[in-house]
Amino acid sequence: MMLVVGVGVLDFMQLLADAADGLTRDVWLRGGVLVTTKPDGSPVTATDLAVEVALRDMVRRRFPSDGFLGEEVGSTAGVSGREWIVDGIDGTVAFTQGRREWSTLIALADNGHLVAGLASSPALSRRWSGAIGAGAEAATVGELPRRLQVSDRAALDGARIVSWPPPGSVADRFQLAASRLARTSTPATQRPSWDADVPNGAMLVAEGRLDAFVLFGGEAWDHAACSAIVTTAGGRWSDLDGDERVKQGAGVYSNGHLHDALLAALAEPG
Repeated sequence: MMLVVGVGVLDFMQLLADAADGLTRDVWLRGGVLVTTKPDGSPVTATDLAVEVALRDMVRRRFPSDGFLGEEVGSTAGVSGREWIVDGIDGTVAFTQGRREWSTLIALADNGHLVAGLASSPALSRRWSGAIGAGAEAATVGELPRRLQVSDRAALDGARIVSWPPPGSVADRFQLAASRLARTSTPATQRPSWDADVPNGAMLVAEGRLDAFVLFGGEAWDHAACSAIVTTAGGRWSDLDGDERVKQGAGVYSNGHLHDALLAALAEPG
């Protein structure tokens, strides 16, 4: 039976995004953010943690039986079968450098199945959201929401495909796949200048402006919200093996029509 997300849950997700924006926007505008380095070498700020703590507390008050997973706060078990998956600031480097391509990512999983996702980018005054039974939309402050729909290109040849990081910076375990993608006939295999109006390539897929985006790396909180938005916009998400469970590793976001062909290109020998 298809899971459908209730309006109350979707409204609550927007409230979570409002709370996150309230914590991130002013800090970003002021600048001069203190950055520390985590044991894995990635950057973090006090705001990353503050957002996740605030959203976790909101979830506890509204849905005390739900679980919570955040990049900085870790995992809190629940008994309802639902889990909120949050990245307080996706794009911490951009956030600390005063660039605009960062966002807060919020997703909801029900018994392991992603049912809703939201990406809020207050620096861009935009949000993207999607939920099973409700579809996907993008909203710009001061404008009516716009429905999202992926592209309809079915051929890999000539498709608009972007990957990140660029091939020379991809982690060792993904270098073969990255080099295979670079050898395909796709016109672009590195990040475009998308910081003008979107925080990451997955949103371009959801908007139909890219046919596919490959992120070589990432954790569950990097992929959960983005995959929910792309799939509810009519697209498809998986890891490099075609597994659609959100976990650590690369993510392939596509319009769905060329997904299998792209996975084959990423896996072909030689």
